[in-house]
Amino acid sequence: MKKSKAGRERLKIVTIAEEPLEFIPYVTAARGSQGIVYECLPIYRGVILGLPKEVEALIVASDLQGMALHDNGEYGDSLVGEKLPETLEHLLQLHLPDVDQAKVLICLCGDLYGDTAVRGSSGDPLPVWRAFRSRELHPSA
Repeated sequence: MKKSKAGRERLKIVTIAEEPLEFIPYVTAARGSQGIVYECLPIYRGVILGLPKEVEALIVASDLQGMALHDNGEYGDSLVGEKLPETLEHLLQLHLPDVDQAKVLICLCGDLYGDTAVRGSSGDPLPVWRAFRSRELHPSA
């Protein structure tokens, strides 16, 4: 494996599964902010080489722009990113039970806020960060 200029191994994605492990349903503003659309956030498993020894798994999430759906199909004030940590924690326990969740590196990228009224709106992403912090999963700063 090639090394970076700093002498560390470069990360290399070996595979990403064709089918998602799970979907998280959510709603978001439709194009042109004309109503809402129902979407699903897919969660894929992959294999990556070059992680530091201190990191047993890497989770990358980006552009979590929507409101989570409740089991009854309705949505409220919870961002889809607030639902994600609970789902990831469950998937890790189910599919990678030997991974120490304290050694999972999480990278949250892009927009973490969604509004059902206005597509591309801005808002407070802190509830997403707090949701990850309240679980065993802790995103990197």
